[in-house]
Amino acid sequence: MQLQLSHRQGRNEQPTSQRPVSSYPGKLFSPIVLGVVTAFLGSMEDAQGSEPYYDDTHVILDGAVSIKVLSGNFGHERYQFDEPADGNPYALDVRGAEFQLANSANAKPTSNFDCNQGLDPVNRYPINIYHADFTAVVGGLVRGEIPQESDWEPTYCNSAAVNFKHARSGTVDGIRITSAWDAIRMSVDSPGLIVRNSWISNVRDDVVENDDFFSTLFEDNLVDGAFQGISVHSVGEIRVMPPSTVVVSGSVIRIREYIYKGNQQFGALFKNENSSPASRIYDTVVAVDYKGGRTWRGYWEKSWSKIEDCANNLFLWLSDSPIPDSISSPPNCFTVLKGQEARNSWVQAKKNWIDCHPRIARTTGDPASNPKECKPDTFGGY
Repeated sequence: MQLQLSHRQGRNEQPTSQRPVSSYPGKLFSPIVLGVVTAFLGSMEDAQGSEPYYDDTHVILDGAVSIKVLSGNFGHERYQFDEPADGNPYALDVRGAEFQLANSANAKPTSNFDCNQGLDPVNRYPINIYHADFTAVVGGLVRGEIPQESDWEPTYCNSAAVNFKHARSGTVDGIRITSAWDAIRMSVDSPGLIVRNSWISNVRDDVVENDDFFSTLFEDNLVDGAFQGISVHSVGEIRVMPPSTVVVSGSVIRIREYIYKGNQQFGALFKNENSSPASRIYDTVVAVDYKGGRTWRGYWEKSWSKIEDCANNLFLWLSDSPIPDSISSPPNCFTVLKGQEARNSWVQAKKNWIDCHPRIARTTGDPASNPKECKPDTFGGY
């Protein structure tokens, strides 16, 4: 039921509509350990006879008490949502909206002319959830303009496509984000974030910045290129009581290289430290697109050592070069594939995720989904 329609610079905003509360159960983990790659490939081929895949993208709208609908192109204008939910779920339905993300005032920042200098429009936090607990950001397209070829340091003007601040128990469900600095940030007093059904690509820094060490769930997402996965790395040691846990489930993640302090460099699944939260990882592909660059040994060692439970995962080394000593071997809950075998598996998992998620917004060059080709209970379809 539409209560009000306002027109402002080519976009429509529909304030609150009331809907009945319904429960929204998270997906059940279904860890099925695959001993060898043939079992994985076979399951991809035989999945046509299994149960149909249930695409729960945007279904969280069914459990929201209040819904605000945004539509149209916001351009480089920041949108801040700060309506208190009074303990009830609130959904920000942006399925029909686009946002432009830009952290640099010039297209090619350098040490002598960094991201703070220039005349290009800047919009470092296009979607900001502020003092609004229980808010779900549903759908939407964030087109990023973060420079991809410049060095990390002169490009570092802090930014996030979706930022939660003083906003507990938030959700991001089914968003498309391209070329971000940080894609999603859970900052001050924003524990309990859930990110699901989202397609994120070419992230210059962190897919999720969680540097206050909150518990979070990263479920059923495609990350097609990121410098770092999930950051749980504070400036100083943080102690969280009770201890928090980061859960990664059913996701397809590719770590890639960028220029960092003059060198090709790549991060890890977790950017972490000794006091970082424990993790649980299920049904997830972690791929490294190695081009000869460096990495941080400690991040990979801690990524593996912090795992308290995991099952049915793939570690894909997409290069034909040997895995360097700086990357310690993943635990036995990961099947390790290298070279062409790994590249084939990455292509399959990525395509399957896209086929299984037809409701996600598209940007230029994104392939269409073919739901009939979606293979459930396999990588990309968990």
